[in-house]
Amino acid sequence: MSAIKPESGDGYRYRGRGMIQLTHRDGYQRFTAWHKANADASPQRATTDFEADPESVGQVRYAVRSACFFWVAHSLYGLADHGDAQDIVDSVSKVINLGLFKGKPNKMKTESIDGRRGNFAEIHKWGGLA
Repeated sequence: MSAIKPESGDGYRYRGRGMIQLTHRDGYQRFTAWHKANADASPQRATTDFEADPESVGQVRYAVRSACFFWVAHSLYGLADHGDAQDIVDSVSKVINLGLFKGKPNKMKTESIDGRRGNFAEIHKWGGLA
């Protein structure tokens, strides 16, 4: 993939979508390449081009796949394998959205961080996603 010069409207067109908020045109390009390379179970969908059709990342199927892409591309499994302590959960959250942990705390940041911790705790009570 070659670098594409940003165009007017790209910020809105490639805004955050999916479960982990895929952003930026290059993020959509990288997700397209990863999706094509990992579409063995659904070869008919391997031709989906998320850069050409960014709205498709809003579909549940691709919202989940984009989160899987982010997880793998950022090796978050390596962090998660360290355990279930709050600092481990926070270390994963920092990769996803460092801005929540930088600067002055505010109500929105606190609620978001608490929400992530609560979601993890709920999943942990179920015994994970397996």
